[in-house]
Amino acid sequence: MTDANRAVYVAMPDATQIAVEIWLPDAVLAGECVGTVASFTRYWRARAFVPSRDDMDERIEGILRRGFAAVVVDARGSGASFGFRAAEFSPCETRDFRFVVDWIAAQSWSNGRVATVGISYAGNTAEHAAHDPSSALVAAVPRFTDFDAYASILFPGGLRNALIADAWASGVRALDNNSVPSGNWRSDGKDGAKLVGVKPVDLDTEGRQLALAVDQHAHNQDFAALLSQANFRDDLRLTGDVADACDTMMAPYLLRRHAKRSAVPSSHWGSWMDAGTAAGVLARFVSDPDGHYVIGAWSHGGAFDTDVFRAEVAPPAGNTAEQDAQIFDFLEPLLRPAVTAHPPRAGLTYFTMGERAWKHTSSWPVAGCTEQRWFLAPAGTLQTHASATSHGADPYVVDYSAGTGSKTRWTTQLGGSDVFYGERRCADSNLLTYTSPPLDHDLEITGHPVVQLFVTSTHDDGALIAYLEAVSPSGGVTMITEGQLRAMHRRVSSEEPPYPMFGPHHSFERKDAMPLVPGETAELSFALLPTSVRVPRGYALRLAIAGHDCDSFCRYPAEGTPVLSVHRSSVHASNLILPVIEPSP
Repeated sequence: MTDANRAVYVAMPDATQIAVEIWLPDAVLAGECVGTVASFTRYWRARAFVPSRDDMDERIEGILRRGFAAVVVDARGSGASFGFRAAEFSPCETRDFRFVVDWIAAQSWSNGRVATVGISYAGNTAEHAAHDPSSALVAAVPRFTDFDAYASILFPGGLRNALIADAWASGVRALDNNSVPSGNWRSDGKDGAKLVGVKPVDLDTEGRQLALAVDQHAHNQDFAALLSQANFRDDLRLTGDVADACDTMMAPYLLRRHAKRSAVPSSHWGSWMDAGTAAGVLARFVSDPDGHYVIGAWSHGGAFDTDVFRAEVAPPAGNTAEQDAQIFDFLEPLLRPAVTAHPPRAGLTYFTMGERAWKHTSSWPVAGCTEQRWFLAPAGTLQTHASATSHGADPYVVDYSAGTGSKTRWTTQLGGSDVFYGERRCADSNLLTYTSPPLDHDLEITGHPVVQLFVTSTHDDGALIAYLEAVSPSGGVTMITEGQLRAMHRRVSSEEPPYPMFGPHHSFERKDAMPLVPGETAELSFALLPTSVRVPRGYALRLAIAGHDCDSFCRYPAEGTPVLSVHRSSVHASNLILPVIEPSP
């Protein structure tokens, strides 16, 4: 322990002890009171090494350099905190945030102003803290978060995310048991120090309190078991009420209507290539266009450039130092009110891949956006007109070896690794593909592409995954974006969606389940994840259709090999709708 770094327990109203790590800037040591940047994590607030060493990362260093205190908290039932987790993001966990922020504001070194900031899990908690917030909470910066955990990460299109169900669930189970997980979770010290577990609080010199806390974690929810048994949104027991039972899961899309939350200035960040984080930012933006929003082309957490037309190795588009500078431009006048600063421009700032340009809009869809429709046509082509014939279909035997590799929008969620799909020509040979003629001008696609597919299957369930790709003049294939839908979730709901959506509204609720009837033609329409990209003149557009992604999702159906027929007739005109921005004359 030093004057600059302390670790203590803070008691919650129910007497649960929460572990809090505090880093203080030089200004405090000189007698000043400062604002605080706080994060709530379930990935260990600080780590213990042998031999012992400080665990101060670059983000904490950046906070201290700007003269603010940094506080990192082990969420209830994780790290060195006591309690147990009957659900991830539970109301019990969320209620703690208010009391921790109150405690921070009451410290002698605090100026009474606290902002919550975080990435991924800590980004979600940064947003949750703004629901029923402490009066000391003046700002929130949630980055790379899950606005709708079911649709954006756990079950995209109703398909169980195998990476989260297996690797993430087993990793957090190990963390909760104070074991060091393998793989992307492990990070020994750069100086050769060995990571041995979570850091105890300062007064727990013999680790007895830590051992008692870890014993309580044994009662944590088995998240892998939950996901293995879940198929519908209902199964996750999502809630938007902080007073609800603690075996439910708080969901940001259910929090958005609360006036208290909207009173806390927030800056939301996401990426076109990071699971469904961009879709979540857009849903928030449409609900509240006066807020502050950023969507880039980054990996999860912002460390890598994921522009689909970049070279394999490239620095981020808006590197981490620039990202941090924008965040503190937003926070500075809120945490240090004596500072005169212009507030960040309201609206959405977004990056267009291929063009490598940052743009700004106050509305979504952006001004000038129109729909361009491409129809599936004979010989694996895309055409701008529908077929005139009453018959026409292409058979596809689902290839369960088809996948997207180890550097995808889904794998980046586990540690923030790079996203690079690489050359897709060979992968497409296992899929059903439709390719347009070469473009006669650059084409900007900004928004949510939508597919409307008419399909006959030999089975009552299955998956459809649609990839939007660009084909170069030399035949190279570049992934742009994707969307998916489990067949039993195909019903398009007539009810008002719970948040702004683009494309057909699928509720993913049990009451709307609609299995396929083998041999009967069914419509499967769904939106792809949003993107902003400029495809160069001379390239062609491609729609590639798969029935599985072995690298990302669970298998549907569990047994058997469906044969699909994708129709392209005048009666069943399967098509792709693109949101395009035509070039200025």
